[in-house]
Amino acid sequence: MKLTKKTKNTGALRGALPGLSLMILAGALICAGAGGLIPACDLALCVEGLCLCALAAALLRGGRASALAALPICVFCALGSYVAVQLLSKGSFTWASDVGGPVHFMGFVWTLALYGALYSLFGLRFSVIAGAALFAVFGLANYALELFRGRPLLAIDVMSVRTALNVAGSYRLSLLPELFIGLAAALGTALCALSLAPEKSSSPRLLRLGTRVLSLGLAVWWIWLCLGTSFMYRHGIHINWDENEFSDSAVMYFVVTAQKLNVAEPEGYSDGALDAIAAGIKNTPASGEEKPHIIVVMSEAFSDLSAIGEFETSEPVTPFIDGLSENTLRGMVYSSVLGGNTANSEYEFLTFDTMAFIPTGSVPYQLYINYECDSLVSILKAQGYSATAMHPYLSSGWNRVQVYELFGFDRVLWKDDFMRRKYLRNYITDECNYENLIAQFEGRAEGERMFIFNITMQNHGSYGFEDFEPAVSIAGHEGEFPLAEQYLSLLRITDEATKGLIEYFESVEEPVLILFFGDHQPNLDEGLYDMLYGHSAKSLSLEERQRRYATPFFIWGNYDIPEGDAGVTSINYLAQLLLQTAGLETSDYGAFLRELSESWPAINANGVLGADGLWRSVYEEAAASDEGLRAYRILQYNRLFDPAGMRAELFSAT
Repeated sequence: MKLTKKTKNTGALRGALPGLSLMILAGALICAGAGGLIPACDLALCVEGLCLCALAAALLRGGRASALAALPICVFCALGSYVAVQLLSKGSFTWASDVGGPVHFMGFVWTLALYGALYSLFGLRFSVIAGAALFAVFGLANYALELFRGRPLLAIDVMSVRTALNVAGSYRLSLLPELFIGLAAALGTALCALSLAPEKSSSPRLLRLGTRVLSLGLAVWWIWLCLGTSFMYRHGIHINWDENEFSDSAVMYFVVTAQKLNVAEPEGYSDGALDAIAAGIKNTPASGEEKPHIIVVMSEAFSDLSAIGEFETSEPVTPFIDGLSENTLRGMVYSSVLGGNTANSEYEFLTFDTMAFIPTGSVPYQLYINYECDSLVSILKAQGYSATAMHPYLSSGWNRVQVYELFGFDRVLWKDDFMRRKYLRNYITDECNYENLIAQFEGRAEGERMFIFNITMQNHGSYGFEDFEPAVSIAGHEGEFPLAEQYLSLLRITDEATKGLIEYFESVEEPVLILFFGDHQPNLDEGLYDMLYGHSAKSLSLEERQRRYATPFFIWGNYDIPEGDAGVTSINYLAQLLLQTAGLETSDYGAFLRELSESWPAINANGVLGADGLWRSVYEEAAASDEGLRAYRILQYNRLFDPAGMRAELFSAT
């Protein structure tokens, strides 16, 4: 038979594939070892495992048992892909871990289970290509999130892809060596596996079928074992602030957070328990005579980094906000998020719920708010207020369009609705934001009492924009922390804009109350936190870690209100302080939280702050056995996860 040029080229390519693939994979592993990304002992284990799998596949691929070659090839792919994912996600790989369980072995088995499932359903070659592509994308997503958020990929992030794409253009992806090494390892693994795969299996059909059924059965069994039983928990792999070393494995971090998507009914949950809690709530009627306009500014990434550790700057960062004292109540508020996930701060503020009782990584806006539920919006509207939400960005983020409608906002302004838009680093400035807020206020109807919930965008990450010249530096560390310098300079601009906002409302005759708070701290230069803490930020106590979740707040009025230091609180409590200062009614749920805050002044996703000034995990005995926190968990579950049995009277305005 005469060979065509195309056939000759294909044959030559196939002949070169083993050598090419081996060069790519070996080169990636050598570079990882030489660069210190994989310790020598761990590299030796990986190479030994890959070689044994390749040898087994080579011995099996030629005979009537060639179908069995798929098994060592799947193991080969899983091992190479797991190492590649770790290099992309963490910048390094080791089989060792401080966690009680074999976290990396379990992560590898999860990778193997996916390859086994793909092979059983679609065949060997498809599973090799699809699996390698999937894990490469997974590794890249982790690479980006580690850079921009300081954490691996969560299962819930899959629901946030649209939001992530909205802001992706504002981030600059750093091309670190581990990016190229990890991608090369993924590519080399796939090519080597393809070169090992039999051209055409000569195995009996029953053996081929049996191999696939075995692979699928083992994959399903492993998934059930991990997600359907307490197997992972028994091996020390579970979510808790001080026991989350499983995050060292990007695969296991994703798996464990997927396991937590289901919210179990809290212990003691029943109609009787709800009756008892309701009977114990004392909701005193408000004493306010004149209802002020309520303006809430949730300032994007606004924070005071000195909450972490003291430092000096070349210029004052927020002199106006720091100097507010007359008719001003100020303090520190604890958030549940860091570097992003603004929607969770919104959720805590508007609903009074806490992320402490929500699975780690969840975004309630996307998962749980799917029916009308009472919130600060409905409570104010019941007292004669109109409700306007403003966010100078895209409407597609975090499912806000649906959520704001269910909350009952009368008007919502998105980026395209803002007039005379001015930008800084591709975001609408706080000055422009405030100008549009004032325009909404001035356009109110006669006699209208306004509630405006305004989210800013100017200070959103990342902080590596080349066209922005910082005006503030850290004394003694000039140029050392460029992200922090840009961030602090942005805060200074926010301070100037906020001064203009306050000065405008000082001249307004009708009473106005403004609450200003930061939704979360930013994620900045890694070395900055070592400097602020005075030691490595990779090893923190709960109290130290919580400093990264603290942001300032103030309540200011253009009329006489209580003034001074309000101390510390958390975002879920903040609306109660606002309503109390305004002399307005709250719900029974809100009244319950006011009383709870006396025993537990702050609560967030990381833990609870006791009246004794000590932070505790919600799993510690003192917190887990507390009747107030148990009641809080029951009430939140009733409103969020039991729509059929929800006690609407507890959450609506009296």
